Amino acid sequence: MKLLMLDRQFKLLNTRNTLKEIEQLINECLADSGLYFSHLTADETVLYGEFEEYFENNCSQIQTVQVHLLTKEQLREEVLVDLNKYTERAEPEIEYLARQFDRNPIEETWRSLANLLDAIGWMDEVLGKLNEEPFTSLKVRLEGMMPVIQESVENQDISLIVDMLLYEILPFIKDITKAVQTVIDQEVRTYDLN
Repeated sequence: MKLLMLDRQFKLLNTRNTLKEIEQLINECLADSGLYFSHLTADETVLYGEFEEYFENNCSQIQTVQVHLLTKEQLREEVLVDLNKYTERAEPEIEYLARQFDRNPIEETWRSLANLLDAIGWMDEVLGKLNEEPFTSLKVRLEGMMPVIQESVENQDISLIVDMLLYEILPFIKDITKAVQTVIDQEVRTYDLN
């Protein structure tokens, strides 16, 4: 297997330890470069997470792994774009999910909620990476909501789940969308002035 990182190429054996070797090489590169890890591309498959599972299932067939490293500015831009894309898609989905719970939740409804909660976990991580206002305030707000959301799911409290979706999570998502859009607009205006 070939590992491509920056302008370097490494030859690795396709074994169970390949991912550990890749992680070690990435960490060595990051320590000296001032860059940040973004994601991997294994042949044609883009991987932002779940590396262990993917490598466990596909290691013997992988021919090339590309490591994508970014500057701090590039990482911030990527995070803002990804966050904006997700929140714009999430708004109608949350409204639909609330209606499904309000009617009669089925197994698929619960799976959709689990997916939403995973996405909220991702947003919490992303907000932490941005580490600037207004995102730090949004992160604090999200962390305040999480115990109530988790309790409503654990207790399968349908009315509380619907309320959380409509009156906490949806406004939160709208506020993230607005904050990201404001930051993007400000940066575009600043760029235009220069």
